[in-house]
Amino acid sequence: CPLATCTSTASDGVQTIIDGAGGGAAPVLRISAQAATTVIKLRLLRIIGGDSTGDGGGIRFNGQGTLELIETTVSLNDADAGGGIHVRGSGPATLLLLSNDNLITGNRARSGGGIYLESAQLRMLAPGSSIYANTATETGGGLRIYATDAIDATATIGSTGFQPLAA
Repeated sequence: CPLATCTSTASDGVQTIIDGAGGGAAPVLRISAQAATTVIKLRLLRIIGGDSTGDGGGIRFNGQGTLELIETTVSLNDADAGGGIHVRGSGPATLLLLSNDNLITGNRARSGGGIYLESAQLRMLAPGSSIYANTATETGGGLRIYATDAIDATATIGSTGFQPLAA
């Protein structure tokens, strides 16, 4: 519970750790959304230890709608594509929104070490977010963008960066 108490409405500001280590090779979180109007918000999480042999070590998001991360760290995850986050859009209204104070770091993949964005949009304009120190053995250490013939893929980045790294 990321609140001072589970009945509180005020956050204590501490990230809840979701660790995928120790289980079978799979993403820590698998999220699917079929409606363009769907909005999924993840706040104050630390997603670590995912080790997918396929897509998305930390988070795998498929479908449409918006996946928004707020004050979240995605780190130390491995996958074939999208070590930290893998987004595969199924329509033009698929968006990965990195709001304030997110850190995507220390993830590894063959392609898209930090983020693999396929037929979707990435928006990272709020202050305090960074894609930092991720690695890929082939393409896109931090970010790999892939568009199909039917659906474009775009990234709009203008964050001031994660503050401990921005100085």
